Amino acid sequence: MAWYCIQTQARSEAKAAHNLRQQGYEVYDPRVKVDRRRAVAKEVEPLFPNYIFPNLVVGRDDFHPIIRTPGVVSFVRFGLWLATVPDSIILDLKRHENEQGIHSIPKHDYAPGDAIKIRSGVFQGYEAIVQAKKHDRIIVFFDLATQEARLELEYKDVEPMSA
Repeated sequence: MAWYCIQTQARSEAKAAHNLRQQGYEVYDPRVKVDRRRAVAKEVEPLFPNYIFPNLVVGRDDFHPIIRTPGVVSFVRFGLWLATVPDSIILDLKRHENEQGIHSIPKHDYAPGDAIKIRSGVFQGYEAIVQAKKHDRIIVFFDLATQEARLELEYKDVEPMSA
C-alpha cells in the first residue's frame, strides 16, 4: 500500500477526489484555510493546488480507471516510475489538521520597522528589519558583514522575531 500523487485539472481537486472515492479508492485531499486580501472571511482551498493523493495497492487496485476519472489529468511520474509519498508525510499532514480535516496556516502581516528572522534560503537565520511591503512579498534590510543589504522575500520565508 502506498500513497501516490495525482495531478488534477485546475481547481478540480475536490471533484477528482470525490469521483475517485465513488469508485472505492481512499484519497487524501488536504485543505487549508487562508486569508485573502479584501476577503471578509477565510476561504478553504487545496493545500497542494492541482494535486491529490490516492492510497493504492499494486496488484489489488486497478490504476487504469483513475486516469479516466473526471478531474484527473495523470499520475505524477519520475520517468517511468509513479511518484509515491511516504506514509510518514501523509500522517504528519493529517496530524496538523483540525477536526474538520482543515489546516490553518497563520499569516503574519508585517509593517515597516518590524523585526523578522529569515527562515529559509541562503540567508536563513539572519535577522532583518522590514522596510516595505510589495504585494505578496516584503522588502527587508539586514547587516551582511560590514554593509547593509536589501532583499525581497516571500512571507513564507520569514517569521517574526518572537517565533
